[in-house]
Amino acid sequence: MKKCSKCKKVKKLSEFSKRTLSCDGHASQCKLCRKKKYHRPEAKAWRWEYDQKPKVKARRKERRREYVKSPKYKVKRWEYNHRPEVIARCKEIRDMRLVTHEQKDSQRNAIFKRKYGISLEQYRAIFTKQNGACSICGLPETKRNNGKPRRLSVDHCHTTNKIRGLLCNKCNLAIGNFEDDIDVMASAISYLRQSG
Repeated sequence: MKKCSKCKKVKKLSEFSKRTLSCDGHASQCKLCRKKKYHRPEAKAWRWEYDQKPKVKARRKERRREYVKSPKYKVKRWEYNHRPEVIARCKEIRDMRLVTHEQKDSQRNAIFKRKYGISLEQYRAIFTKQNGACSICGLPETKRNNGKPRRLSVDHCHTTNKIRGLLCNKCNLAIGNFEDDIDVMASAISYLRQSG
């Protein structure tokens, strides 16, 4: 509820126009009072007189001329004149994106086969078995690529190529920095316990 500054009546917020600069996000006058103010004959007459001024006409004409020269206008005009072509091209791009999604899966499958000797389905099975979380910390992947969460990394033994599980980026880097040396990891754990 809000009080109109013109008619002084308390009305619902839906009866006020939205105004982002206002502290409550709505205009101070209700829609009815604003309509009366801006649609009265004097206001219309003033607007018409203002529009007929040579300076205003020249300014509008110049703005229009600049806009017509701009690349934005040319693109919009071309799109308007070639609407069926634009729609057809949009459909092509949409279909192409669907194909690229399938291609991405086949590329990932090839990468998993080459690097780790497993298929994408096997990766997904391990992922499901681990409930989508890291084998070490038990948390889902937090690192992001282009705003999307990264896939869990495949952890494998570098000597036997045996897959141990899926790890988040942090845990994978930690194991990599320790170079899979259990003794160094154990001494790091004891160091943390002593320092703790």
